[in-house]
Amino acid sequence: MRMRQLCRVLPVFGILRMGGPFSAPPVRDQPCTPQRLLPAYAHNDYRNRHPLQDALALGFQGVEADYLLIDGELRVGHGRGDAMKGRTLERLYLAPLRYRVRQCGWVQAPGKSFLLTIEYKEQGPQGYRALRQLLAQYRDVVGTASQPGPVRVVLVGWHPPLTDIARESPPLATVQARITGGGLELPAGDTSLVGLVSLDYGKVMQWKGSGALSSSDRRTLELVAQAGRTLPGRLVRAYDVPVNREVYRLLLGAGVDVIGTKTLLESSALLAGETSGADPKSQADSYLRSR
Repeated sequence: MRMRQLCRVLPVFGILRMGGPFSAPPVRDQPCTPQRLLPAYAHNDYRNRHPLQDALALGFQGVEADYLLIDGELRVGHGRGDAMKGRTLERLYLAPLRYRVRQCGWVQAPGKSFLLTIEYKEQGPQGYRALRQLLAQYRDVVGTASQPGPVRVVLVGWHPPLTDIARESPPLATVQARITGGGLELPAGDTSLVGLVSLDYGKVMQWKGSGALSSSDRRTLELVAQAGRTLPGRLVRAYDVPVNREVYRLLLGAGVDVIGTKTLLESSALLAGETSGADPKSQADSYLRSR
């Protein structure tokens, strides 16, 4: 079998021989192009049993990772209490993504960038500078803000003003705009550095999948469509979304590109069920049982 037809997602322990208080995920053969791509990404992916690998196997088009700068490490976690030594952005995400790109030529599909949203859980330039230095070491994978590589990095937490990012040579990541109850909110500065539009469904919308839409929910859906016109070519994501088939249909029909989920198996079954082919729940169950 040709290498580009089948790549092995190397466990992060095998890429970086670093100690750590957690076990590395097992080696698994995964096709370079999954059976189907789903309009979803794994929100807070680092909390899944096998960070990154489960999302890839189920056909997700992105992952989100939170990080903190602790003792010189960019540790993955939601807070300092769960940011374990050795469990880093590089080890869990950037190194295995580079390995996959080198074996396959892409992450999930040729010519399509895999979304990696990164949230700095604190504030201040030190953490951002450390992230930029790390991304610079992976420029072959992440590209630049204007020309993303096989992996597209978007900062969804604290970041410097866009005027400061624009002076970098070159900027390596873009930032997000937000859809709120007040409208489409853009960060001040050069909007070419905006690579993603985010909708926090739990804060902005109320519809749970049945009954009539409120006027405010209809307005929010109009803003989703407006985002596509105001910022053409940018991805639109929604997160904190009820795991409900009708809600998913509503968002995808309105123009949302990827839905964030913390329940990979259930969401993949609902989303894949919208297309023809083999039973998605059976496929997902079989995969996760094997892990």
